[in-house]
Order: sequence, then C-alpha cells, then structure tokens
Amino acid sequence: MFGYIRPLVGEMKVRENEMFRAVYCGLCRSMGKHTGCASRMTLSYDFVFLAIFRAALTDTAFIPEAHRCAVHPLKKRAMVQDNDVLRYCARAAALLTHAKLQDDLQDEHGVRRLAAHTLRPAASGMRRRVRDLDALESCITEHLCRLSELEHAQSDSIDETAACFGALLGDICAWELDGLSARIAGEAGEAVGRFIYITDAADDAPDDAAKGRYNPILRRYGEDIFELRPVYDRTESASPAGEKLRLKTDIAESIYTAALCSLTRLEGAVSLMDFTHTQPETEGILKNIAFLGMPAELRRVLALTPRKDAPGGERT
Repeated sequence: MFGYIRPLVGEMKVRENEMFRAVYCGLCRSMGKHTGCASRMTLSYDFVFLAIFRAALTDTAFIPEAHRCAVHPLKKRAMVQDNDVLRYCARAAALLTHAKLQDDLQDEHGVRRLAAHTLRPAASGMRRRVRDLDALESCITEHLCRLSELEHAQSDSIDETAACFGALLGDICAWELDGLSARIAGEAGEAVGRFIYITDAADDAPDDAAKGRYNPILRRYGEDIFELRPVYDRTESASPAGEKLRLKTDIAESIYTAALCSLTRLEGAVSLMDFTHTQPETEGILKNIAFLGMPAELRRVLALTPRKDAPGGERT
C-alpha cells in the first residue's frame, strides 16, 4: 500500500533476491485467487514483508513453482505456492485497502476523494470475497477512526499519530498468532507501522503544504521548512539524481533520528525470532529489509546522503 518496506537489493544474495521475487509474484497470484484480479493492483512490498515475516514465525515453507502471468506472459516466472500465510496476507490487504478507501471518502477532498470514489467498487468487490475476518475488519476500522480523529483535531504530535497507525499494523501482523509469536509479530508490526507513517508524512509534506492538507510534520514544525535539496533514487548510488523541494536538512535529520527508534524495535523483534527451522533465505531477507533497506528508503525520502560505508550498511 505504501511501498517503503523494501530490501536493499545490492546487499542481497542471489538466492535471497530470487526468493523475495518469488514471494512477491506468489502473493500477487494468491491475491488474484482469493480477493479478485483487481486486488493485484494494490500489491506492495509491505505485505510481501508481512508474508515472509509470518512464514518465519510459523515455520511455513515457501515452495517455488514456475507460472506465467498476464504481466509477463511469454516466460514462466518463479512464484511460491499458495499457502495459509499468503491467503491471510491477501485477505488482510483487501480489508485494509477497503477500509482506507472508506476513510478517504470521508476525509479527503479533490483528486484524492475522486480517486477513492473511482476505486470504491473494486475495493468493495475485494471485501466481499474475504471470509472469517470480520473481527479484524472491525479492528482496522477502529484504528483508522482513531487516526482520523487525531488528524481532524490537527494533532501536532508525530509520535501519537504514528503510534495509532503502528497499533493497526501490529494487530494485522499478530492476528491469529499466539504466545511468543504473537508478541514478536505485534512488536514488529507496530514498529513497521510507525516507520511507514513517519516516512509517508515526510514524503508527502511538500505536496500537503502546497494543497493545505493535514500533515503532522507541518503541524509540528510549520510550513517554512522546505528547501531545494539534492535527492537520491533507488539505484543505491551515492550520486544525487537531481533536486526537489524537501524538508530542510536539520528537520530531516531530526525525523530520521526519531524514526530510528521504530527501526530499533523492529530489529529487536527480528533478533528474537528462531530461524532454526525456516528457509535460510527468509532470515537473510528479513534482516536485509530491517537493517539495510528501510533505513536506506527513509534516507532517500528525506533526501539525506546514502550511508553505504557505515558499519552494518545504512545504520550509523
């Protein structure tokens, strides 16, 4: 849905990259099977991460198969077989998409509201195909309503709004798990949710300021917080790819430091996981995303120089 949870591909082993792509394509195929072809358009790296994370917690093996798809019809691609983990992620993604569109119809204006109206029939179709997750849907709606209340109140607390979205993803990540697995999943999901909310707010800040939309960063720091700065793409190059209006460096560094607290919580959750009975690629992918990919993506959004030479990759 947001796409900020991605691996640092240049630091992945070949077999880890192949597995990640196979899970991505497998989840896409499962979404088509369980929630309809239209739901494939909502596929993001966020739910690929969730699938790999839950597979590791539940000792679920990913078994690749070769299939063709509509996007790549000429050559078969590796896709993992459908399983309970992919089925859950497909349905949870459909519920979140539907709930978010309902929320946008109430809160957004202009182009965003028009987009929500346009996508509403497809999202409703996805929702109708989901079974046995009514309690999760109610939970998602409750969290989004609380977040909407904070946004309508023009909250200037980045931590409070991020924590609300973190609680939402924490519940999605831990749903139907129990014991230590549920606690680890809840902690990881909450950390990821906080990270996504902060990163998305930083990414949208210039556009939100121009269009008069709510943004907790604008409420916290004011609107005179932008300057033209070099930006970096996702090629993992240390060379800038041009200039854009971004947050001023001191504010960007402050937000980066605050977001690292969420990443530290995620790293702690990953370190508690037992990978003894999981596929070796799973551990490598999760640690790549948590320790390297997410910090790199945050620095890209904040237009901060990539730190590829730092110990442990992007982290300093």
